[in-house]
Amino acid sequence: PAPPPLVERVRKHFRQPGSETLPEIARRAGYARDSLSRKLKREHGLGLRALRDQERLAIAQHALRGQVPVADAAVRAGFEDPNYFARWFRRQTGHTPTAWRECHRPTP
Repeated sequence: PAPPPLVERVRKHFRQPGSETLPEIARRAGYARDSLSRKLKREHGLGLRALRDQERLAIAQHALRGQVPVADAAVRAGFEDPNYFARWFRRQTGHTPTAWRECHRPTP
């Protein structure tokens, strides 16, 4: 079988607890950070940082749907500071984590 596409090989590093820095992830994939970012952008349309943000957002949203505290969602998404996470989340979605949760609460 063919190896997984580059974007999937990189994404798996974002899913690991305590994911590494962008340069470390690039090194594990066999590239320099800027080279990997350019290659991802050409092949997938998103650079390394944007891909990481997309993955972090998906993890955070999944955690928030599960009713975990915002601080726990922050940690699961790879953030050490819940306040920074809340600002980042708001820039990504237009809503605070708590407001986003209220809008996306599962219906009983």
